[in-house]
Parts: sequence; structure tokens; C-alpha cells
Amino acid sequence: MANETSSQLATAFQPAQSRMPTISTNPVGLSANLTQQAQELQEIDFQGEASTAISNLEAEAAEYEANEGKVNQPLVDARNAVVLLTVQLDEAKRNLAAIEAKGTWLDKFNNSVLDAERMVAVLVRQYERLVTNQLVESRFGQIVTVPREVLKELRFHARVTNLKRFHIAAGYNVHEQVTPERLFARAEKAAKTLDALRQYISKDQADNAKK
Repeated sequence: MANETSSQLATAFQPAQSRMPTISTNPVGLSANLTQQAQELQEIDFQGEASTAISNLEAEAAEYEANEGKVNQPLVDARNAVVLLTVQLDEAKRNLAAIEAKGTWLDKFNNSVLDAERMVAVLVRQYERLVTNQLVESRFGQIVTVPREVLKELRFHARVTNLKRFHIAAGYNVHEQVTPERLFARAEKAAKTLDALRQYISKDQADNAKK
């Protein structure tokens, strides 16, 4: 029974034993390994290593005594440099994001055209309000709140209706491809309209200042 159990254990441990490194019992192999280790140890400069360690300790101790209580300026300068570079990096990232948001040169040109078209509408609306106030002041002697009927009547005044000629429909269409040709046509129209509006406002103000 004991022999059977011993045989089973030997069989069970056989795979594990097969994975264990085989140690050579050859005296020649052992001798070569020991000889190599001995040579490596002999190559170590024990005196030099010890002296270097002592010198390092003495130098650090002397530096500490010389600088005790002083500001570690190199450390401060290094931290300040990091802070400065971080600020510059953040600024560069913001600048990059702003440039990227503007898109391509075509995108920038398109945005400029859109701005010009919007400006026409803004100036017309603002000048219409100014003219309306001038008409109210001319009729009532001062700027007062007037009934809706009067405002409706004033909207048909020639000075107000003349501004309708400067209405410019935005050429932008989300379903329309933006091309240089279309942009140049819209830009030319917006520029001409702005110039004509400027001249009209100047003449209208001059004519009505005489009255």
C-alpha cells in the first residue's frame, strides 16, 4: 500500500519536477561559474567607491551648511519657468482654437460677407428709428410717445419708405454650396449697397437740416 501511494505521488509531481532547472553536478561547470564571480568581485574598486561616497556626503553637508536658511533660488527659478511656460501654452492653445474656429480662408471670406450684409440691415433699421424720431419731434415739437396710428402713418413717410430700397437679402443659404464666385458677387452687392446707403443718409440729413 505504501509503495502504491509513493508511486502515485511520484507520478503527480513528475510534471512539476520536469519544469525545475537542472543543476549541473559537473565539477568543471561549478568551478567555471565560481571563477567568473570571483573575477567580477575583484574588478570592483572598493577603495574608490568608498572614497566617492564619502566625498559626496562631505560636499552635500558643506552645501547644506552654506545655504541653510537661504532661498533655493534654482528651485524657485525652475518653478517660475514652468508657470511661465504653462501660461504661454494656455495662451497658444486659446489662439489656436480661435484661428481654427475661423475655418479656412473661404470660411473667413464668407463670414466677412455675412457681416457686411448684416450691417446693411442694422444701419437701415437704426437710421429708420432716427428718422422716425425726427419726424415725431418735427410734428410735436419734442420726442414724445405717440399712438400706434401715428407711428403707422409715419412708416409711410417718404424718408422712411426710401430706406426700403437698401434692403438686401442675405445671400447665405444652408442648402447652397459656398463658392468663391458666389461670395464675390455677394460681396460686391453688399459693398455697393453700403456705399449707396452712406451717400443717401448724408444727403437726407443735409436736406432736412435746412428745414
